[in-house]
Amino acid sequence: MKKIEKKLYSIFIKMYTSEKFSFSKKNKNVFMFKVPLKVTKKDIKKTILQLFNIYPKNINTLVIKKKKKKKGKFIHYYKSWKKVYITFKKKKNYNM
Repeated sequence: MKKIEKKLYSIFIKMYTSEKFSFSKKNKNVFMFKVPLKVTKKDIKKTILQLFNIYPKNINTLVIKKKKKKKGKFIHYYKSWKKVYITFKKKKNYNM
């Protein structure tokens, strides 16, 4: 894999699913990814076009704020992260 492709793939940390998202029937053309906080919609759109040659219909982003977790007298925090919903035009078998 070339350096450029590795850099493009590094925008997407991992494919993310939730129970609510997977049971929804209207989300057939939608993929959900976990991305770094600094990534913008333009970066995501450009990356999808370069890697997969697919034009996304819609891109929605959502920032999940850090959460406090308390265990005994110790307090820990989960990091903030960004969730991205990418909608495509037609239902196809996408290899992502």
